[in-house]
Amino acid sequence: MKNAFRRFMANRYGWDELNTLLFIASFLLRLAGSHYGNGYWSRGALVLLFMVLFRAYSRERGKRRKENGAFLNAIRPLRRLMRRLKDVRHYRYVHCPSCNKTARLPRGAGKVKVTCPYCHFVYERRV
Repeated sequence: MKNAFRRFMANRYGWDELNTLLFIASFLLRLAGSHYGNGYWSRGALVLLFMVLFRAYSRERGKRRKENGAFLNAIRPLRRLMRRLKDVRHYRYVHCPSCNKTARLPRGAGKVKVTCPYCHFVYERRV
């Protein structure tokens, strides 16, 4: 049975971040449908679940990879914001006066000499 499943999944796309989001959205729509008693929520959840299965078992790996890449590019600013919120207790983000790029400095270090990793401009900052 294990070998049969392995043969079936050969050259299939599998699971990625977009599938995870679609699956969670399907689950939440299903919960909303059961709470509100409206069939439209459950139908929407079913459509999303079919999309997840279609993407997971698809043999067009290039297309699925492009879809996932576009999704990851779309949520990149959100991930960056989440990282900043997570690091706010330990790091301070400062902007370079020359190129306006952002650098991450440890909090509580006092006055430090900062070298911009992009333009190599040297400036002093209190953190």
